[in-house]
Amino acid sequence: MTDDPLYSTTYATELAARQAVIACAQQLNARGINHGKAGNVSCRHDRSASHGFLITPSALPFHRLEVQDIVWMPLGASGAALPETAHDGPL
Repeated sequence: MTDDPLYSTTYATELAARQAVIACAQQLNARGINHGKAGNVSCRHDRSASHGFLITPSALPFHRLEVQDIVWMPLGASGAALPETAHDGPL
């Protein structure tokens, strides 16, 4: 077991989960696994009884990510709001 927040499976708050998504995305770049804005990073995160996940937007380089850029998507979304264009408001 590790105390590294990148390996946690649950986060106390949505803000902590968003920060972890950003940290993971930036580590992919730092380790040479990913470059710029290729690919996405996501993690499961439920809002009360709504099941969903947080995901990086496709059009923004990882080194420029801020917590408000991370998008929450409900599980089973039909594509009405894609991570590239969705904005779910303030935290």
